Amino acid sequence: HIDAYKQLQGGTALINITSYTTSIALMINGQLKTIRTLPKGIIALTKQVAQDLNKTPQEVIDHLIRFALETNHAAEYAPVSEKVINDWWNSINFTLESFTTQLLNRQPMTKIIFLGNGSLIKGLIPFIKQKTGIDCELFNAETMSQDPTCIIKNSNLITPINVISVSATLP
Repeated sequence: HIDAYKQLQGGTALINITSYTTSIALMINGQLKTIRTLPKGIIALTKQVAQDLNKTPQEVIDHLIRFALETNHAAEYAPVSEKVINDWWNSINFTLESFTTQLLNRQPMTKIIFLGNGSLIKGLIPFIKQKTGIDCELFNAETMSQDPTCIIKNSNLITPINVISVSATLP
């Protein structure tokens, strides 16, 4: 467990946005219950915006990271970026609604924690918070260094030097 997150109550979604996938993990009262991976990550979003705007993917990824959902920069990007991100979010939200129906007895999600390179899209977290009304935040990796060891459920100890190796083996 990570001390900063062990007190989370209710349903918490961890959304890991990578280059090619978006993984949604559901934790209930701090315990991992299920994970679903969608085959759409930052590359797919970038390609869709690039296609719609007739731009190169490199131009678009630079814009997404620097400005994305901020409408005061490069007005041509804003409506297209918002539409593509909104469509992508709808597929994630479908999963979240399934989780709340099946595993939370229709109780609302209490927090969404974003991780991965895609979570660096400028304005993404406030955009999702506004759409959902759910408290959203970026995962704080520094909390892992507060406790120099990691203990998994069966009391095995993982030292800091092995954390990266272990994290690479976990989904």
